[in-house]
Parts: sequence; C-alpha cells; structure tokens
Amino acid sequence: MEAGKSFEEKLKRVEEIIAKIQKREVSLNEMLAYFEEGTKILKECREELTEVENRIKYLIDEENQVKEIKPDEGH
Repeated sequence: MEAGKSFEEKLKRVEEIIAKIQKREVSLNEMLAYFEEGTKILKECREELTEVENRIKYLIDEENQVKEIKPDEGH
C-alpha cells in the first residue's frame, strides 16, 4: 500500500489520518476507510521496525559488542 515510502512518510500519513478522524468532519464510512488505511500503514511500520530490531540484534553480540561484518555478509 505505502510501498516505496519511507518510514517517516508513513508515520506522517498516519498522523494526517488521525487528525482527519479527530476533526469528525468526515462521514462514518470515510472514518472507517481512514481507519483501515491507518491500520495497514501501522502494520507495515511495525514490520519495518521488527526488521530493524532484528538487524541490530544481529549486529550486536551477547556482550553488547558490535560484530565485525565482512563485505560478503551484506544484510
């Protein structure tokens, strides 16, 4: 849905959606559509954060030392 957009752009869109819903100047059907869009974007953001968290865990070993990454280990 929001493919190609940065994490920050996705969050900005969620903020816009929240603002529109909070104003209550849209119909119930529009609110529902915005809500659905927002939940899809947030799911994408959570997945992206999980990927980043896993990458950080990969880069830091059990003793909180940064691993040396060889060029052929590109993640």
